[in-house]
Amino acid sequence: MWGENFSSLIAEKVTVVAGDISFSDLGVHDSNLREQMCGKIDAIINLAATTKFDERYDVSLGINTLGAKHVVEFAKKCSHLQVLVHVSTAYVCGEMGGLIDETHYKVGETLNGVSGGLNIEAEVNLAHAKLKDLTTMGSTQKEITIAMKDMGISRPTLICQ
Repeated sequence: MWGENFSSLIAEKVTVVAGDISFSDLGVHDSNLREQMCGKIDAIINLAATTKFDERYDVSLGINTLGAKHVVEFAKKCSHLQVLVHVSTAYVCGEMGGLIDETHYKVGETLNGVSGGLNIEAEVNLAHAKLKDLTTMGSTQKEITIAMKDMGISRPTLICQ
């Protein structure tokens, strides 16, 4: 549709801002920049994720779970937002095959019928406690990484849903 003018349109409309969705306000520390962003953004497309099945639990929790939460919280502050698109990671629809219709879930509903859903705060506290224990024991970075990967592998349904 835009042909040769596409690059100039993108240069005019898109500004790259360093950030990190694993932090509130997307890791944008400059309050003036955040305010300016919230007043101008009309579209957010979130496709940040880790898709490594053996990722450290704290990393996957921070990006895939808290990241989505932080993007939604930031989007709510954007006064001109027209659309928020979130591209999910693997297995967000469980392990169903074939054509999977888009369905909306109410707060507390889950794919596997378990009530209560994911307690994000409890999972964050669990990951922080594990990291603190490993650090207190004097674990090396390699040992911490292995332990946190093992923790992630043992808790896959929590991150994937």
